[in-house]
Amino acid sequence: MISPGPAIAAAKKRRLQEEEEEMVTYNNEDLAGWEMLEKFDDKRIRFRRHIKNRYNDQFLDIDPYRTQYGLREESIIIIVALLSALILGIVFMITRFY
Repeated sequence: MISPGPAIAAAKKRRLQEEEEEMVTYNNEDLAGWEMLEKFDDKRIRFRRHIKNRYNDQFLDIDPYRTQYGLREESIIIIVALLSALILGIVFMITRFY
């Protein structure tokens, strides 16, 4: 039996454009029992999954129901905050000594 609806996996950027990244995505989804139905573009792929594969979810190292690939929003916010602090620190040091 197939699950009620297919899932769409979306990348944060066009990471599925490269063949190597695309294969990594397919392999990760295959571990969880997902089968590719179609590739929309370089950011979105539609998968489906048999219901019997749900019983192995507890043994997986990945979240089988994730829908986003790439950096998480929290990671991006932390990176931007650290870069901003670094730039402000450099500007402060330059203005202090001149």
